[in-house]
Amino acid sequence: MKRALAATAVATLLLAACSSSSSSSTGAASSSTSTTPEAITIQLTEFDFLMPDQLPAGVQTLHIENIGGMPHFIDFQSVKGDKTDEDIQTLLDDPQSSQPSWIGDAGIPNISLYSPGTSGDITIDLPPGRYAAFCWMPDAQGNPHAIDGMHHVFDVVGDPAGSFQQADMTLTWDGTTIQGLPDSVPTGTQTIAMENTAGKPGQIAVVRVLEDASPTQIQQDVNAWFKSIYQGPPPAEFLGGLTNMQSDVGVNGITTVTFADGVYAVGGPGKSEPVLFTVGAGGFPSPSPSMVPTTCTSDGTALTLSASGVAFDTDCLAAPAGEAFTIAFDNQDAGTSHNVAIYPEAAGSDAVFTGDILVGAATTTYDVSALKAGTYRFQCDVHPTTMNGTFIVG
Repeated sequence: MKRALAATAVATLLLAACSSSSSSSTGAASSSTSTTPEAITIQLTEFDFLMPDQLPAGVQTLHIENIGGMPHFIDFQSVKGDKTDEDIQTLLDDPQSSQPSWIGDAGIPNISLYSPGTSGDITIDLPPGRYAAFCWMPDAQGNPHAIDGMHHVFDVVGDPAGSFQQADMTLTWDGTTIQGLPDSVPTGTQTIAMENTAGKPGQIAVVRVLEDASPTQIQQDVNAWFKSIYQGPPPAEFLGGLTNMQSDVGVNGITTVTFADGVYAVGGPGKSEPVLFTVGAGGFPSPSPSMVPTTCTSDGTALTLSASGVAFDTDCLAAPAGEAFTIAFDNQDAGTSHNVAIYPEAAGSDAVFTGDILVGAATTTYDVSALKAGTYRFQCDVHPTTMNGTFIVG
């Protein structure tokens, strides 16, 4: 399916990491004081959208939660007729298929990237119709999440109603940079209206910067992290936003972000440089455990590892050099897929061992061939950003 080609461009997109090449065709309401209906929760995980099969038409607030271990976003496409997720999966499973006439641009903004463990509210105007939500981010093997099953067909029904609430600030993508950032942004929850005056589809994404670096360096590091398929600590935390924004129609939507003290950025499409701003006292988070050197020593060739709550029970494993060994793996997460894979420390390297994916609750024992002395890393390929550690061979 041609739409899957969007995934190959993910690594080169600035911060939002999910720009759409499609154009919008419906207008958006102007910002005004209004009471919107109760938020509709959409959860993102590997590899599924946990969301209703039916949403009401009109201005709706979507509460987005990434409960998985990888970054995810939502790309909306329109679906004609009575096509289902089974039809979409059949299409995606055929690498030679082209995009059919029954699926195409939804005419509504897409929702930008959310990091694992983050959430936020996105308010957009939903016209009646049948749609499908997709995530095209790559998995550990470089395949788009949609191919792994991360798509969901849903219907928008009823008479459209409602208007956008008054936002705390309005950001505008003008084709070159993002305008409208106030001189100071307070901590706490802020609503951000997003507009596009570029004359073509645009995007605005919000991120928290996790490294003390220039905008150019942050841009490079984000792209490198995507290209490595999430190896090592991320340089930024992605907090949503809008892509595929229609130009010159006023507000496309409103995103809600809860700001803590720190350094943040808003990013536009393509190679545009992010605009940095400080919230409260500023500063950067303390290094996460994955950023602190970890070491441990081998106790033999029979290793044990368990997974519970989408986390491993240790951040360090060790095995003797030049000897085959086993890993007794206990996946205690019922209904959740995990595995154990071992990679050289260098980013972008191929795995030296990849264990079969195990759906919990279940146990297995992996047989691993002898490895040369050195420092490696281990991870769950389904949840690489949250389940990983150091592997010492010596």
